[in-house]
Amino acid sequence: MSRESRQYSQKAWLFPAAIVVAAVLLWMPLPGFLDRSHSHIVGEIHDLTHFPIFTALACLACRYFLASRAAHYASILLCVVLFAALMEIGQAVFGARDPSWADMVTNTLGAASGIALWIAVRARGKPHAIRTMAFAAAVALASAVVATIPSIDPIRIQFAQASAFPVLYKGGFPGTAILAESLGDLDHVELEVSGDALHVDLLHPEPVGIVLWRFRPDWTGFDALAIDIENTRAADLPMQIDVRDYASSNEATDFYSSTFTLRGNERRLVVIDLDEIAAGPTDRALDLGDVSLIALYRIAAGSDGFAVHEARLE
Repeated sequence: MSRESRQYSQKAWLFPAAIVVAAVLLWMPLPGFLDRSHSHIVGEIHDLTHFPIFTALACLACRYFLASRAAHYASILLCVVLFAALMEIGQAVFGARDPSWADMVTNTLGAASGIALWIAVRARGKPHAIRTMAFAAAVALASAVVATIPSIDPIRIQFAQASAFPVLYKGGFPGTAILAESLGDLDHVELEVSGDALHVDLLHPEPVGIVLWRFRPDWTGFDALAIDIENTRAADLPMQIDVRDYASSNEATDFYSSTFTLRGNERRLVVIDLDEIAAGPTDRALDLGDVSLIALYRIAAGSDGFAVHEARLE
């Protein structure tokens, strides 16, 4: 028995154990206090853990099957990617976490990195070892860089939010569009960041607008919510604002809501007392230590555009 075979027989359990550990980690939801935190960076780091998980899994698969040829590597990559797809489908079916194509890309890059690292390890002491190891290391490094790039903007936003608090949202934040999404079908609302504001074009007569989220949820210790909003058209704009906590349902009696009207081309600082917001739900108090989102939307015919400059606590 060769030395490599002896080592394989002694540690053959590592790969099956890695499959079990990977499945547990991939299906494990974030603890509640982290999942509800203001920190978008927590979610990004959580998603990035897919990369080292699949790097280790692919590397151990290569070791388990003693991969040494291109066909071996291609087969292992395919099998690991299929395993990743099964994990994402499982997340969709059982609802423990949210599946995404971005996760699949990260998983695939992690698998490629793991195979590259195995190739580098096997190349030691062989002809052209330095060239092979350099190429494999470059593939692993490039995979890591590509997997990390999508997280750069959210991380920058997180630091911008932390330094600007009690500002919850500001058009000048880097990558600020990540902190807002359309309320309504995608073709009913257009969002564009321009200057110091998020400009919202309303393309449908139904109630449509935006949701501001991923901000710090703990509003305790403050007195009011202030939103700097502008009607960017000549017609009047009847608006509604909703504030929800993480316990809010979709019932209108289970969150705070109020209405106001912006005159043509009017820019206004809308200030709402936090005690009023807390008293919004009918049968309970809205939890000001666990606020989840702010919704701003048009409720009747009128102006088809507005801009949000800032939302802050006072």
